[in-house]
Amino acid sequence: MKLLEALYSQEFKPSTYHPRKVGIVSKKVILKGARFCGKTTLILDHLSRRKKGSYLYIDFNDLRVNQAIFIGLPNFIKEKKISLLVLDNFDFSFSVPHVDEVIITTQKDNILEGFKQLQIFPLDFEEFLAFRKNKIDIESSFNDFAMYGTYPIMAQIPREKLIANFQNLISLMLQDRVQMSIFKALALSQGEKITPFSIYQELKVFHKISKDKLYSQIKEFQDKGMIFLLSHFDKPKASKKIYLIDFAIKSVLTFDKDFIKRFENIIFLELIKSNEEIYYTDMIEFYLPKKDLAIIPMLFLPKTMIESKIDRIKKELINYQIKKVEIITLEAEGEFSLDDISCEIVPFWNWALRR
Repeated sequence: MKLLEALYSQEFKPSTYHPRKVGIVSKKVILKGARFCGKTTLILDHLSRRKKGSYLYIDFNDLRVNQAIFIGLPNFIKEKKISLLVLDNFDFSFSVPHVDEVIITTQKDNILEGFKQLQIFPLDFEEFLAFRKNKIDIESSFNDFAMYGTYPIMAQIPREKLIANFQNLISLMLQDRVQMSIFKALALSQGEKITPFSIYQELKVFHKISKDKLYSQIKEFQDKGMIFLLSHFDKPKASKKIYLIDFAIKSVLTFDKDFIKRFENIIFLELIKSNEEIYYTDMIEFYLPKKDLAIIPMLFLPKTMIESKIDRIKKELINYQIKKVEIITLEAEGEFSLDDISCEIVPFWNWALRR
């Protein structure tokens, strides 16, 4: 009861919170997302507008909290007339007490009757602009975005401290040296086609690790939203393309530069927020079958070369009955047609901000 009283006495005052595109509107909601994507900040802002004494916030990552707290929780809720219960970083190891409003956060999919699950991602480009409040031109803002990445906590770090802070953040997500090695191997494959076996072949030279351990760890990273594996549309058993929850992660784990793959990852993260079915094909980076849409990154090519490259994949576009191609660039823009296929060349910032 002493612990519950201490938690109950907490008050959350408005801070310099930057609004996100998602908000808490359901009375019973599970906020699902990777660590550091902004779930807790979203909750604390929500609590700052509630009357003190009407809510109880419990963070199970707080070392002062233990599961024994649930023994007296139902009676405490009734006694204090609590109308909103927050279970941050909840592990679903015991039943949720009955309260009018409940907010739960987790990294993995969990289904509870009567609860709506809301997926929380880190910042997209539009949200990054709001966090940074840049007065500079849009192209320079994109350059900052490509460097800083998507984690809200990183958006306002001084540039000279970015690498060290980012590396510390990654270390907090991972439990030990082997887990770090697995994650680093995956991160360095950003935008590439991989199989778990190929990662195993790479790691077994340096670490004593079983295939089962490696495969289960890759699945764990997927479940927690730290990595995404994109399937080939026609070949579900083919190698998967790997993308990261934050496209800047690779750049703080290696000195190698590969902006083409980072740019692919940037586009992918904008796409997954739309909850669309996404695949790759032999010649198309992102294929959205329900929209008959192909999305193809082409960084710095002039319009004439873009048209030429699209013409070379015309057969594949026709084969998939694609009606529109969006070519995402950093310079060129324009429109053209290829038979009955509409093709638009658009700079990333224009494409992202209209979504």
